[in-house]
Amino acid sequence: MKEKHHHFLRVYEDVKTKQVVGYVHAEIYDNLYSETMFNVMGLAVLETHQQQGIGKQLMDEVELEAKRRNYLAIRLNSGENRSNAHPFYKKWDTK
Repeated sequence: MKEKHHHFLRVYEDVKTKQVVGYVHAEIYDNLYSETMFNVMGLAVLETHQQQGIGKQLMDEVELEAKRRNYLAIRLNSGENRSNAHPFYKKWDTK
C-alpha cells in the first residue's frame, strides 16, 4: 500500500506556557484480514495536565482523521502495567 500520509501526529500545547503537554501518534494499520484502520502508537499527557480533557481531544482528532480517510476503526493496545490509563481507554471506547 502506498499511502502518502502513513503517520498521523497531533500535539497539544499549553496556551500560557507554549509547552507541549500532550501528543498522540497513530499510523495506518493495514492487513489481509480486516479493513484499513489507524493503530495508535502513542498517547501521552503530562501528569500535571491530566484530567483536563486533553487526552479526549487528542483521541477525537484521531477519530476525525480516521473518518476523513474512511477508516472504520481505530486500534489501541495498552500494557497490563498501565492499569491507571485503562479507565480512560475504556471510557473513550464506549463512544
